[in-house]
Amino acid sequence: MAGVAYAVEDRRKQDVIIVAERRALKQQRLVMDEREAFSL
Repeated sequence: MAGVAYAVEDRRKQDVIIVAERRALKQQRLVMDEREAFSL
């Protein structure tokens, strides 16, 4: 059962990392959009 618990923990960590990466990408896109707006 310990192995299963570790696997669940790893999945949760991966989900957190994925969410964090998506947020970072969204922020980058917002920054890009702002830059494009300024350049226009």
